[in-house]
Amino acid sequence: MLLAFSGSRVAEGGILRSGTEMQEVRLQVPYKSGWYTILLPILICLGVWAELALLFPALLGWNIPDWLGMLLCLVGFIPGLAAAVLTYGLLLRLAELGRGELVLEGDRLRWREMDFARPYKVAIAAGSSGLGWANATITLYPGGEQIHLPGARREDVLRPFPEPWFVDELAPLPEERTWGFELSAEDPKAVRFFRALLECLWRNRENNERFRLYQKFP
Repeated sequence: MLLAFSGSRVAEGGILRSGTEMQEVRLQVPYKSGWYTILLPILICLGVWAELALLFPALLGWNIPDWLGMLLCLVGFIPGLAAAVLTYGLLLRLAELGRGELVLEGDRLRWREMDFARPYKVAIAAGSSGLGWANATITLYPGGEQIHLPGARREDVLRPFPEPWFVDELAPLPEERTWGFELSAEDPKAVRFFRALLECLWRNRENNERFRLYQKFP
């Protein structure tokens, strides 16, 4: 279970301790696709609903009372949701098989070719997930991919990015129907990468559309 870290590593400054700026770091990390965590569950739910609400009346030649058609449309979502819930565990296991590469070169992230020296849009969250586990998340727009560091405390994130009102306190995990990269807090290279990315975002915060909006309406 992912919990906030305690012990000597935190006492020395947390898992995101300061260090030298990294010019380039390359990581191969688990990547959960939104196809498995979001899109396929929705399609399964809608598919079951369509069978009850559309296919069944069509087989009867649409010769059914209006009230029955409306009832099928309404109650059809119940077995659809049940099917999506029952298959979600399998889809999540399939999603865990994915891998992706992250490369940070100065102010450029070679994922969707993001250049932070130019206008960009990124959100940051650090705190508790919906399941009550410590987590930190960087969300990249417009795709909405997320880079997670489970186990990171809020204060770990606020050291390299000292703007607490901009950093959201709710940081959902991939298990909570999000998608993206999941770094390991036990991998020093992954932790250094996450900190280097936060430092890069802080240096280039004036280029972040969400940060500029936050400055206007804090």
